[in-house]
Amino acid sequence: MTAATPPIDLRLLSSFVALADEGNFGRTARSLHLSPSSLSQQIKSLEASWGVTLFTRGARGAVLTPEGARLLAGARRLVAGASSYRDEVVEVADGLAGTVRLGFVEGTLGDAVVAWLRTLRRDAPDVRLVSRGHRRREHALRSLRAGWHDAAVVVDPPDDGLDRVTLARVPYVVVVPSGDPLWGREAAPWTAVVERSADIRLPPSLADVGDAAGARGGRDGGAPGRAAGRPGRSGAVTSHVTDTILDVVQHDRPALLTALDAARHRLPDVAYLEVTGDDAPVASVELVWRAEDVTPSLATVVDVARRHAAP
Repeated sequence: MTAATPPIDLRLLSSFVALADEGNFGRTARSLHLSPSSLSQQIKSLEASWGVTLFTRGARGAVLTPEGARLLAGARRLVAGASSYRDEVVEVADGLAGTVRLGFVEGTLGDAVVAWLRTLRRDAPDVRLVSRGHRRREHALRSLRAGWHDAAVVVDPPDDGLDRVTLARVPYVVVVPSGDPLWGREAAPWTAVVERSADIRLPPSLADVGDAAGARGGRDGGAPGRAAGRPGRSGAVTSHVTDTILDVVQHDRPALLTALDAARHRLPDVAYLEVTGDDAPVASVELVWRAEDVTPSLATVVDVARRHAAP
């Protein structure tokens, strides 16, 4: 029958390593802030637990037995590992270490977000970011609410109780195919976008523009606009950039994108017009998180984000 493995008491193990290094009960006891009798009792307890004699006691002090010498290397590893782990616990408690799971939506990695991440790496090098990209804002927010992410970087998140910091404000761009009435212009006034909102594919955050245009069309007895012979879709909304670009290319339907998204999809025979005007909307790239789930590490990430917050 195999004897049960005795539990390992790290306090006793530390005393064993210290005595093996020093070789003297009195000096070792002083370094551990113990009395010699307390240290002797600790070593006896460890020997009784393991069923081996670790030291011989004599005129030369405490000398390791062959069994003690064999066990010393493993004891050193365990004590060193425990010390390292204690340091890590302190760092986590101080918000200096730990892992933060961060979701990113395509089209959010502009200059401002990159500057925030670089500052975070410099000021909190022990905070480890585990990032996951999402094609749609809704996917990132769903993962955040489910607890799969600690925070997420998204564009124009809905006001649904999440805490947030605005990292950047990004203008919108109208993407138009060749032959479109806006083709050849350098910019498009927001009023022109609103007038044609029944024809222009919109991001989710501006869906109300298309809804308002559709309501006006119904009151005036007019039909929603049509693009390239297709049935009109008043205020059609998309949350995926590739779908939007394909609609521009395949069906000659103009679309509204953030400048960050537009910069990632430069195509021939497609024009990218900055939206101008005092009332032109601006997209917000925001870091969002659940206030009830803030860890010390996430608090560090948020603190650096607040230092980089857009005005």
